[in-house]
Amino acid sequence: GDFTKGPGGAPGIEERVRIIFSEGVQKKRISLERFVQVMAANPARIFGMYPQKGCLLPGADADITIINPNAEEVLTKKNLKSACDYCTYEGMKVQCAIDSVFSRGELIVKNNEFLGEKGRGQFIFRKPPF
Repeated sequence: GDFTKGPGGAPGIEERVRIIFSEGVQKKRISLERFVQVMAANPARIFGMYPQKGCLLPGADADITIINPNAEEVLTKKNLKSACDYCTYEGMKVQCAIDSVFSRGELIVKNNEFLGEKGRGQFIFRKPPF
């Protein structure tokens, strides 16, 4: 009964990488390079966190998502981690799967299971993007 415990906004951020890779890269609508720009480099620039985030350069955080382009998944609430009780893309088939995720070089997700330590996040001070 406490509305403040409900998730804010609409679900979809967890599905975003898979959908854009599947519908964009796999269907040859965008290049792999454009995918990286849209999903990593440009948001890091917009939010004033580049080059610590959004690229693979010496001194950057080495946040990496490994995508298996040969896998197929069906998006469903059952296989997502969102706090929301539904999936906007329920039943959508994507032509890829997230294999693993590295944060600052450390493996934190493998086979859809979180392996990181609670509280290992770091606050990133933003800089003006322009």
